[in-house]
Amino acid sequence: MNVVLCVVFRAIQYGKYILHSRGIHGAHSAFIFDLFEHVFDEGIVFYSFEAIENERARLKGSNEVIDVLDLGAGSKFQSSSQRKISQIARTALKRPKYARLLFRLCNHLNYHNVLELGTSLGVTTAYLSHAVSSGSVYSIEGSKSIWEKAVEVGNNLNLRNVHYLNGAFSEVVPSILEKKTFDLIFIDGHHQGDALIEYVEMVQDDLNPDGCLVVDDINWSPDMQEAWQKLVQSPTFSLSLDFFEMGLLFKKEGMVKQHHVIKY
Repeated sequence: MNVVLCVVFRAIQYGKYILHSRGIHGAHSAFIFDLFEHVFDEGIVFYSFEAIENERARLKGSNEVIDVLDLGAGSKFQSSSQRKISQIARTALKRPKYARLLFRLCNHLNYHNVLELGTSLGVTTAYLSHAVSSGSVYSIEGSKSIWEKAVEVGNNLNLRNVHYLNGAFSEVVPSILEKKTFDLIFIDGHHQGDALIEYVEMVQDDLNPDGCLVVDDINWSPDMQEAWQKLVQSPTFSLSLDFFEMGLLFKKEGMVKQHHVIKY
């Protein structure tokens, strides 16, 4: 899907999102209300945020050019394999708003083990690392050159609980799942609908009963939106939350199936 069509599609989807999303007063579930109070509140700030954002600023100011091997759907903004670190930092990293939401989600729900499919430059990884300081983060990146920069970011921030892994998701994930189960699984790579469904089917049995599966860029393209809708309808997940940029899926055994479009 070319850049123009992608922008048009996202604009249409965003209009639908604005029409259908609702805030805290529309939440009838005690669990969802609790998330609004402790996770979706952007005013809740932690000491570690400043150091991570300083590292983001350093990356955005870097003129270094690297050769990127993209195993997924590619960049929305550039087709060349030669990319500046600054451009990747500006266009591929999750905005602070969403990276901090994932931090608060892990922190508030007392999650310990995280699997991230798509490290990029490792800024969101750093947020996850601090959120589960007594646990572990396993993060996979397909491009070796980007993976090396993520490891550099981890070293700069003195992250000691992150396992940085380089390779294709389909090759690396099975070896991790043989050893661990996870409280949070964040899928942020290979933005194609059929691949998303494949990865969810690969990892969903290794998501702990009270865990959360996070899908990034659910409105990237028509096939990603279609795949997201299939996941919303899946009997595996009883609760789904859509806030345009991301979708959250919870197993929440015993909960009546619910779907909410959240204003955020």
